Amino acid sequence: GTRTDTDLEGQVKLVEDFIQRGVSAIVISPVNPDGMVPVLQQAEDAGIPVIIMDGKLNADFPRSTVSTNDEAAGKFAAEKLKELAGDAGGTFAIVSAVPGAVQEGGREKGFSDELGTYPNYKIIGTYYGKGDRNQTYNITQDILTSNPDITGFYTVNEGSSAGVTLGVREGDLKEKIFVAFDPSTEVLDAIRDGYVDGAVAQNPYLIGRTAVLNAIKVLNGETVEKKIDVPVTWVTIDNLDDPEIQNVLKPEEVIK
Repeated sequence: GTRTDTDLEGQVKLVEDFIQRGVSAIVISPVNPDGMVPVLQQAEDAGIPVIIMDGKLNADFPRSTVSTNDEAAGKFAAEKLKELAGDAGGTFAIVSAVPGAVQEGGREKGFSDELGTYPNYKIIGTYYGKGDRNQTYNITQDILTSNPDITGFYTVNEGSSAGVTLGVREGDLKEKIFVAFDPSTEVLDAIRDGYVDGAVAQNPYLIGRTAVLNAIKVLNGETVEKKIDVPVTWVTIDNLDDPEIQNVLKPEEVIK
């Protein structure tokens, strides 16, 4: 992969190298839905079918797109946060990785658009910690210092969720409403301990497996679905240990 989630030049070069090597198919999560179109079109023109995995491409030629619907997932997170906060609402911060990232940007937009329809709810800003837990922890401290009465947080990827978790744990801020995205073991432990109210979990195993199987089907001349939205799962203390939730959170154990 590329060094960052927005390294368009780096990902273009990777695809160019794959085209030169004559790979049979390309399964890819584009760092930019527009900027990756020309080079992936080159792949298709060279007879290399393209499958989009965990993202989107603003073109019709990919044989299949298998992904979380990020805007819908952000909207889902906002709905769950409203269930937690109720009609009283409050002020909330969005904590993300880097500006312009495709997946995180969709989750930011879906959340903010939905929350904007609720009376008494306010977003004080979107903060970027590059997906680094320590940098995000420092940002969390700054947010809390500047806004001590903030109602809660929404985080849009694993690194951001881990960093905010560090901050709320250190301050023992169980009263803050915290909806996280992409729960790691650290975030799941925080759910058990009452520092995270709920987490939106993707199903990366199902996304990856379905995308690769679709590539194989295309190579075998079979028909595949043009677009597959893989649903997210809401994880709370009430369902964390349910077998179906564990199957999503720990797919490596399912594989074994």
